[in-house]
Amino acid sequence: MKKIVIGLLLLVATADSVFAQDYKKVRTAFTIFMTLGADAKLEEAKAEVDKLAIDPKAQGKAETYMLKAEIYGSIANNDALKIKYPAAAQEALLALKEYLRLEPTFAKYKDDNFIGVNGIYTGFFNKGIVDFNAKNWDAAFSSFSNVVVLSDIMISNKWTNSAFDTTAYL
Repeated sequence: MKKIVIGLLLLVATADSVFAQDYKKVRTAFTIFMTLGADAKLEEAKAEVDKLAIDPKAQGKAETYMLKAEIYGSIANNDALKIKYPAAAQEALLALKEYLRLEPTFAKYKDDNFIGVNGIYTGFFNKGIVDFNAKNWDAAFSSFSNVVVLSDIMISNKWTNSAFDTTAYL
């Protein structure tokens, strides 16, 4: 009986450490990107976080969505990659909302200095400008509406000193 219990505990510990390794892969690739600016590492981090996002064990963890928001927000602000992944800002915003639902105190995100939030904001804002200048009113409205949503999240959680984002509403 002891052997069975010990075996099961070892199995659980091994599975848990393998799962932790997945987060480490994402963080390592993302850190290299943040340090060196290597777009290939950002795409590697995206691939790793996408694997986590479909893992049933990771789907209930706030860290998965935080990392997705950080990575996709960085993609949305990257001139080369935002063309390749045009939905990055939208996916980042959805991941950020899910993260805040799972961890309303946003402690981990605060520790990470809210990486990616400015990328999400800039991604939506710049897309809104492009669509507005092209007289694509519906798409511009959609992008600017997302800027307002993100701005409201930032203000309500006191991630900014502003009480109102005039630029977003204009």
